[in-house]
Amino acid sequence: MEGGTPVNQGTSEARLGMLERENCRLRLGMLAVVAAVGALVCLAATNPAPNIVRAQRFELVNAKGKVRAELALLPGPYSGAGLTLWDDTGEVRVLLRAHASGAAHLTLCGEKGQVRAVLSAPTGGAGGLTLRDATGRSIGGGP
Repeated sequence: MEGGTPVNQGTSEARLGMLERENCRLRLGMLAVVAAVGALVCLAATNPAPNIVRAQRFELVNAKGKVRAELALLPGPYSGAGLTLWDDTGEVRVLLRAHASGAAHLTLCGEKGQVRAVLSAPTGGAGGLTLRDATGRSIGGGP
């Protein structure tokens, strides 16, 4: 039926030929789908996704390749792990540090990289919060 009107298919042989061609097209289409699924299964089996990614440093970069975040091990006397976040201009905006000694610090910086707030949790002592204005002058906080 086409547009609600019966279509004259002619003889049964013509209709049978049309059905055979349609059946052949459907079989070829199904074969292509099965082949594609099989190829995907083979790719997945030969290249499994790792459960764990291990590294000493990770960088998150923008479309231009500029580093915007870094998760890394910290060398030197304050060894441990750290996360650093930069803004579009390259200024450090957030520092999160977990030192090997057990101390932890969160530093928030202003648009020009100046320290504006520090939350610290030293080992064996009271934690503290320091707030600073844009010039770096302490404006509040607590032990």
